[in-house]
Amino acid sequence: MSKLWHKFHRQFSSYSRSDRNAIIILSVMILLVIVATKLFPYFFKPEPDDFSELLSIMEEWENEQVPKNKESYVFLFKFNPNVISEEKLDSLDISSFIKHNILRYREAGGRFDAPEDVRRIYGMNDSIFSILENYIDIPADNNSKLMAEIPEVNPSPPEGTFDPNIAGRERLKKFGFSDFQANNLLGYRENGGSFEKPEDLLKIYGIDSALFHHLLPLIEIEWSNEFHKNEKENIKIVELNSADTTELMALPGIGPVYASRIIKYRDLLGGYCLTAQLLEVYNFPEETFNLVSGYVSVDTVKLKKLRVNFLEYADLIRHPYLNSAQVNAILDARDKYGSFKNMKDIEELEIFDTETFSRIRPYITCR
Repeated sequence: MSKLWHKFHRQFSSYSRSDRNAIIILSVMILLVIVATKLFPYFFKPEPDDFSELLSIMEEWENEQVPKNKESYVFLFKFNPNVISEEKLDSLDISSFIKHNILRYREAGGRFDAPEDVRRIYGMNDSIFSILENYIDIPADNNSKLMAEIPEVNPSPPEGTFDPNIAGRERLKKFGFSDFQANNLLGYRENGGSFEKPEDLLKIYGIDSALFHHLLPLIEIEWSNEFHKNEKENIKIVELNSADTTELMALPGIGPVYASRIIKYRDLLGGYCLTAQLLEVYNFPEETFNLVSGYVSVDTVKLKKLRVNFLEYADLIRHPYLNSAQVNAILDARDKYGSFKNMKDIEELEIFDTETFSRIRPYITCR
C-alpha cells in the first residue's frame, strides 16, 4: 500500500503547482455536486415537466431560419486566382488564412499558370485542394493576358551584376526587387543564410521563377574570389561543447540568432555527441550545416549525463530525447526493482526500441 501511495504521490508531484491546485479544486467541486445530488430530493419536490411551450417556441424559431439573403453566405464558385478581387475572395468558402496568403503571393509578383500551382500556397493541404481544384478556372490564354497586364520588370536593367550575399537594399531594388522581396532576402542573410549558387535565390519567399530567370544573367556570386578563399582558410575548428557565441559566429553562415540557438539546444541536450545534431537546432538549414560541418568538432568528455538512479520526473523530462511515457517507465522500473545496475537494464525496458535508446544512451548513466 505504501508503494502505491508513493507512486501516486510522485506522479501527482510531476504536475505543476497550478495544475495540482486545479485538480484539488475540481475534486472538491465534484464531491460537493455528488453530495448535493443525494440531498436535493429531500428539499425540493420536482414538478411535472411541461414542454409544450418550449416546443412551440422552437418551431417558431426554425421557421424564421430560412435565409433571406443567400448572397451573404460564403460558398464555392469558379474563380481565377490571378485576377479575383479581394472582395470576391472574401466570399469564397475557404480559410481566411489561405485567402490572405493568395493575395500576398500575388503582391510578391507570383502568378498561377495552372490549378496545381495553387497547391503551393502556404496553408493549402491535399484535402482542401482536392475540393477547391474543380473551382479553379485559369483560362488557356491566361499567360498572355497576365504578361499584358503586369508591367515589365526592370525593362532597362542597370549595367553590371550584383552579388546577393553583399548587395544592399537600394542595389537590390535597382535590379527589380520589390520592397517585400528585398526585405525577405536581407532577413535571410541576417539570420545566417548565404547564397552559393544563383538557384539559391529561389528559396527566398516572394521570388518566383519569372523574376529569377530575368535576374539570372545579372547574378555574380563571388564565393570563389581571393577574399573568400582567404576567409575560409582562416576559419578555425570550433568545438561545439565549449564554444561561446563569438566563436560560433566566426563560422560561415552563423549569425547571432543561430549561435544563440546552438548554445540553448546544447544546454538542453547536455552537450553534442555528433556534429549532425546541429540539424536538430530549431530552423537550422541543411545548407548552413553543409557550410560549417568541416569546421566543427565535438568533445564527448564534456557531455553532462543524467544520473537515472537519483533524478526525478522534473529533471528527466527536460531532456529533448525523453518523453513522458519513457520517463515514467524508467521511474516505475526503479521503484519496482531498485537502482539500475547497468545500461542493459534500461535498454531492456519495453518503452525503448533500438533506435530510440541509441539516441539517449550517451546522455544517461547508472552511476
